[in-house]
Amino acid sequence: MSGETRREWEAVVDRIEGDTAVVEFTGGGRLDLPRTLLPAAARDGAVLRIVIEVDEKRRKEIEDEIRHQQDRLRGK
Repeated sequence: MSGETRREWEAVVDRIEGDTAVVEFTGGGRLDLPRTLLPAAARDGAVLRIVIEVDEKRRKEIEDEIRHQQDRLRGK
């Protein structure tokens, strides 16, 4: 695998509207998220660290599980 595998941003909870949290990124941009995705302590003004990471090890595990199930269904 090549290239970047992890990104990290700082964001602030602008407001919570019912079941939706409006999150503003410090570098610009906005994202509406289901409230359930935030930690319970997150409130208006909370600073969040948002990380998105490619999990190559888990991808391989899932791929192997699928291959195993396919082989079992084919009688191999």
